[in-house]
Amino acid sequence: SHPAHSVIVLWSLGAHESIIEASYEASCAMQSQLIKSERYAPLSHSMNLLSSQYNSYLNFFTAEIKSKGAAVTLEEYIFSANANIGSTSGKGEPTMVSRFVDGLIHPFIHTRYGFEFGLPGMVAEGTQQITDFNIE
Repeated sequence: SHPAHSVIVLWSLGAHESIIEASYEASCAMQSQLIKSERYAPLSHSMNLLSSQYNSYLNFFTAEIKSKGAAVTLEEYIFSANANIGSTSGKGEPTMVSRFVDGLIHPFIHTRYGFEFGLPGMVAEGTQQITDFNIE
């Protein structure tokens, strides 16, 4: 996600195209390979998820955002009672808001850029990043 962050920040500050391209190339060189999956993750509100399922969860959140919109998707899967401690679902104690702000608020930054610049895919990526964090 760092290539996207650097490009958006530099573009919003009015950086020259050559600087944006150089930053993008440098950021991409540091990224690891992604394991592709065409399936959706079996999402449950227990949210005991593995980062190895990144692409599955990204596919899931992308489809949810396309279907319901970003705000409704975030409310359902991040901010609702069912997605957080105090849930009456009986599926364990989900912790999505805690995950949202974990890791020095990285998912929040990514999701905010998506909202601010009208990039639904970036909102889906930020939402997916929340599933990678284990708060235990």
